[in-house]
Order: sequence, then structure tokens, then C-alpha cells
Amino acid sequence: EKWGRLSSQDVVRIQSEFTIALKESSVQDIFKAMARRCFPDKFKYSQAIASICDEVQAKILCKFGLIADMGGSSMLAGSNRLYHQVCKYWLEEPKLREAAEELIQVTWTGKEWPM
Repeated sequence: EKWGRLSSQDVVRIQSEFTIALKESSVQDIFKAMARRCFPDKFKYSQAIASICDEVQAKILCKFGLIADMGGSSMLAGSNRLYHQVCKYWLEEPKLREAAEELIQVTWTGKEWPM
């Protein structure tokens, strides 16, 4: 099974592609619109962008052959398995921690607002 053969570098590559996809101007425009709608409630904003992030992540997991399709159950299972892979390599792979910090910045789920 592919999930069991993922190296820390594979997980970093997946997270990096996720970040690149979320940086696309069309996605950033959606994030900005959601932020304007949700400000100043960061929790509401995080919920509002979750489905976008899930869909982008699922496309990348499909590309890597880690999930079979974009269906809701596949997306959820893939997201959960990726989370476990990130946790598995978190302490040993500094690039993974850097990728996580960049995801926070790109999704505007940290302190800053995309407005």
C-alpha cells in the first residue's frame, strides 16, 4: 500500500504541492472574500475555507495515487491518513514543520487577515 511506503520527503512534497495550489490567485481571492465575510471571527473563517482546502488537498492526494477519487469519504480518509503521516515525521523532518507554517500563512489561519 502506498501510504505505508511514504517517506518524510514524500510527505514534505505533498505538503509543498498543497501550499503551491493554495497560493494560486483564484484561491487567494476566495480566501480574501471569505475573510471579509467572516471578519473578525477567525473560527468562522477557518470553517468557511475548510471545504476549499479539502478539495485542493484531495486533488493532490489523487495525483499521488493516495486516494482513488474526490468523493467525500475518500477525501476524509485521505486527509486523516495524511495527518497521521505528518505526525509520524513531525519531529524528525524540519522541512515538514516549515511547510506547516507556510500553510498557516497561505491560508491566513494565523494572526494575519487577508484583507
